[in-house]
Order: sequence, then C-alpha cells, then structure tokens
Amino acid sequence: MVSGKNHWLFLIHPWLPLLCVLNVLHASQSNVDNRTETNVSPYQYILDLLDGTRHGYNKKIRPGYYQGAPTNVSCAIHVNDLEKVDDLLMEYSMNVYFRQSWKDERLKFIGNETLQLHYSLVDKLWLPDLYFNNGRQSKVHDFPVPNYLLRVSPDGTILFSQRVTLNLACYMDLANFPLDTQACPLMFGSYGMTQEHLVSSWRSNSPIALDMEIAEQLPLFVLTGYRHDICTDMYYTGSYSCLNATFYFKRRIGYYVSQIYLPSSLVVALSWASFFMEPDAVAGRISLGILSTLTITTQKAYITESLPKVSYIKAIDIWMLMCLFFVSLAFIEFAVVNLIYRYYRKINISHSQVTSSNGIQNAYQENKSTCTCKMGQNQARKRSFLDLISRGIFPALFLLFNIVYWTMY
Repeated sequence: MVSGKNHWLFLIHPWLPLLCVLNVLHASQSNVDNRTETNVSPYQYILDLLDGTRHGYNKKIRPGYYQGAPTNVSCAIHVNDLEKVDDLLMEYSMNVYFRQSWKDERLKFIGNETLQLHYSLVDKLWLPDLYFNNGRQSKVHDFPVPNYLLRVSPDGTILFSQRVTLNLACYMDLANFPLDTQACPLMFGSYGMTQEHLVSSWRSNSPIALDMEIAEQLPLFVLTGYRHDICTDMYYTGSYSCLNATFYFKRRIGYYVSQIYLPSSLVVALSWASFFMEPDAVAGRISLGILSTLTITTQKAYITESLPKVSYIKAIDIWMLMCLFFVSLAFIEFAVVNLIYRYYRKINISHSQVTSSNGIQNAYQENKSTCTCKMGQNQARKRSFLDLISRGIFPALFLLFNIVYWTMY
C-alpha cells in the first residue's frame, strides 16, 4: 500500500517534464523582465552589466565565442589633419578618428535609442586588439579627458571611436625626385586573434573620409587620392585579418623650381658669358668658370643633405650633373681658346724679334713678318669663330636637354 507522501509523488511524476520547461521559461522571462523593469533604465541596465552587478557579461570573452563564430569588426578612418611627409625619415604623420564597430549580443536591451556611454566604461568592455602594422609611434589624445566616443545600440552594436596621432612608415621611391608621387600605406589588423576568432572589414559607407582643404594644407605635397582594400597577414602563428589604406602624395614643384632649377639654370647661363670675353682675359674667364662650378657643386651638396642616401640616381641628380657638365664644358672651351691664343702669340713674338742688317735680309724679314701677321690674323679669326659657335651651340644643347628632361619626368 502506498503511503500518503509517496502517493502525491506518484501523482506529480507525469507532470515533472512540463514543470521543468515552465521553470526555464520563467527564468528566461525574468531575464527579459530585468531589461524592462520600470525602475531600471536601459542605461542603468548596461551599467549593471559592465560593473558586474548583473550576470551575463565578461570582457575577457569575445562576442560570438560560445557560438563558435568569429567576431566581425567594421572599421573606418576620418582624417582630421595631415601633419607632415618626411623624405629623410621616410615617414608621414596624420591625426585621425579611428572608428571600430562590432556586435555583442550580451549588451542587447529593450529600447529605441542608441546609448551614449561615458568614456571611462571603455576599460570595462571587450575591445578588438587592432594595431597599426607600419606604425612607428602613436598617441591617443587624452586632454582634457580621453578622446573616446562610445555608443551602444539596442541590438548590441557597439561603436568605439578614438582620436589618434600616427607616425607611419612610408618607404619612398625617389627615382623621380622632385617630380614624384609617393604611395604611403596605412595598415592595421589584429595582433593576437587569427581569422578564426576575429575578421576585420571596412565600413560599407565612407570607410575613409577627409576634407579637401586638408589635402591641400601640406607645404611640399598635395594629397591626390587614396584607396582601401582587405589583406591577410600570414605568420608562423597563423593567418590574421588586416586592412590597408594607401594615400597618394604628389610633390609640389614650386619650391624646387625657385630654389634649385632656376638658380642652377642661371648659373649655367652665366658661364656662357666667357664666350663674349677676349681670349687674353684670363683672370675674368677663370674666375667665372670656377665660380660657376663651385655654385653648382654647393647646390648639389645641399640637396644631398636633405635626402636619404639611396643607391640609385634621382631625377635631380641628373639635372645637377648635367648643369655641372655644361659649366665644365664652358670652362674647357676657354682652356682650348686660350691655348690656341697663347701658342700663336708666342710664335708672333718670336718672329717680331728677328732683325736683319742688310737689305735682302730686311726684305726677306718684311715678307716673312707679313706672312706671320696674316697667319696670326687667321688664327685670331679661328679663335673668334670657336667662341662664336659656342654662343649658339651651348644654349641649343641646354635647351634640348631641358626638353628631354621635362618630357621624361
């Protein structure tokens, strides 16, 4: 015979599965009720989750971990300021708003408005471990408070933005310097999470934004464009998702025209002044040639000091070497003219010193002197002809060089 207590258990036993289901539904409903309590606002609910007052959130566990899915992080960059492009250090600096967005189901709440959270709550959130691959130095601004923007949407989407100044490596090809365009990359991705855990992507609308006024503010460069793409870094520890943005900087030519091209061209033209001097104006022609050569050499040294040492020839090197060649060639032309002048002048002097006491010898000497004078006049005309053709050939060759140079570069 069944006792009274066992009799009740016997009657309840068929209903035990249904009671368990009802208990689970009641627990789930209580969790939902926690989000919709009339005395708890959505903001307070998120605060309680992040502070640990309510269970269900752990910043050490990434979103989607228990579901076995990677966390998708959407990124965007707003360029706030372009500070410099340094040829010598091969780097460039910019100030950006670096924005990241991801979805965390644990932070869902009932409501219609996106919550603006306090910047101090950043330390209580799980954050993607993104870093800048080609960054040499970075600074997150914290005056007067950390420059963070943190928002949470009702569906659990988090927007995290921070203001960062970056010094980024940009290895330049200076073969066409200073008529070059440089492509400077900005690469970033996950440091410790492989693609199985974190996947980064560009935001679908306006992944890179900047004002055109910013593109024109650099003194020696102008930003002509940019592009973005997705990449994958392969290492021994695995494959990592990464993003890449490339900025194209075209060098402004105005500074180099006024400081290098025009002065060196004027020095080359100044060296042609020796073609209009007399062959016996040795002091003036030598001084002009030496001064022109030293000026070109000094300009070349100044340019070399302001650029990194590279093993290939740059466009500016070709220009300066050709200017030095034209100046040296004008100096060599003077040496040839002066050599001819001195040689025949010496012959004339030696013949003029020959005297004779008899009439036959005097007549012979007079005829010989007449021939010598005619010879000297012919050589003088040759010297004048050499200077004369140099006055036309040198400018023509320099003009031809300019046409070829500016066409190539």
